[in-house]
Amino acid sequence: MYVNYLKHYCTSKVIRMKQAKSQKEVNEREYQTMACPLQNIPKYT
Repeated sequence: MYVNYLKHYCTSKVIRMKQAKSQKEVNEREYQTMACPLQNIPKYT
């Protein structure tokens, strides 16, 4: 359940970042920095 929450949160965050990027509100570096680092989330199973 916690993993599902993280996936949902990260997906929503990435979508918001993409929307902001399309609106020229963030640059590529900020997008890369703020996008959720899924590879860094510990594996809770």
